[in-house]
Amino acid sequence: MTYWQIKFQSEIQKRIHIDIKRRLINFCMFADFEYFQETSIGEKINYFEYYMDVYEQYYLNNILELIANIFVLIIGISYLLSVSVVITIVIFVLGIISLIIPIILGKIINTMVDENAELNSKFLSTIKEIMTGMEVIRGYRAEERFITEFNGNLESLEKNTQILSVTNGKLNQISALIQYVMIILCLIITGSGVIVGNLNLGQLVAVTQVSNMLIMPMQQIGMAILDIGGSKSIREKLNNLVNYGDDHNCCLEKCEEKIESIEFRNLSLESKKIKSI
Repeated sequence: MTYWQIKFQSEIQKRIHIDIKRRLINFCMFADFEYFQETSIGEKINYFEYYMDVYEQYYLNNILELIANIFVLIIGISYLLSVSVVITIVIFVLGIISLIIPIILGKIINTMVDENAELNSKFLSTIKEIMTGMEVIRGYRAEERFITEFNGNLESLEKNTQILSVTNGKLNQISALIQYVMIILCLIITGSGVIVGNLNLGQLVAVTQVSNMLIMPMQQIGMAILDIGGSKSIREKLNNLVNYGDDHNCCLEKCEEKIESIEFRNLSLESKKIKSI
């Protein structure tokens, strides 16, 4: 099942990459020129790199993880429900809390991911300016100026990336903490059930094992929701770009005719003669 899951996921990723990147280049080719000039070359390249990485890592992969882990949760909770309704309610309530927190705090990640995209665009624009203008830079001996600009953009990008990683880790640990509290409560409830005779030792061991097995899926669901919420801004921008390209797509068949000659009529040119001194 894991093999077929990986194969299915890779096929989806391939098709989505091909579709979105084709529509992005369609946007670049057929967008209104004024609209096209509003963004730098680095930002346009960023559409194909960072935007696609965020879409895949923060959204697509997590959607598939979400589906797989929900399936595991349904099986585990179904068994717990047959053993103890109280334990099932405790796990369900704490699980919902552990999922609500990532949804609320996902806005923080969304803002930071959006800022990271802008910083990455500036960084790519700087690289392009250096590479395409190398002769001019060396001709005017402006190496130090561009190196300083490059280092500034690089440090800003890496610093924001580090903060994003640390913040994401903190939020994931908050969600994980609630899930470990869930395990402790399950042990207390099942232990009390064994003492009073409502549960036997076999059920205690089974409930403990199943509860432990549910920690990872619930933690991954929380992380998936957090990442999906964090990619909202990038996904909306990417969606606007591909939709804009679709709406303004011109028919290539109209451009197939070759232009043999160009004729100008009723043109005039005025110029002031410059007197020589």
